[in-house]
Amino acid sequence: MTYRITINGWAGRGYRADCPQLPGCRVFADSPEAARRKIHDAVAGYVASLDVALPRELKRLYIREADEQLG
Repeated sequence: MTYRITINGWAGRGYRADCPQLPGCRVFADSPEAARRKIHDAVAGYVASLDVALPRELKRLYIREADEQLG
């Protein structure tokens, strides 16, 4: 399964990244790069909390970034 992430500007306060398929999986950061790193970690932690076997290459196999809409 591939998880879609979105990164958007957040009302002049930085950037918000979330994974719509994982309820509540959302992070805030000062830059798009920091948001990307944080959401990747958040998705990995969320999936790990589901108590399922994780592939060694979680980021490569499970996360696909959506077209970023920064603003």
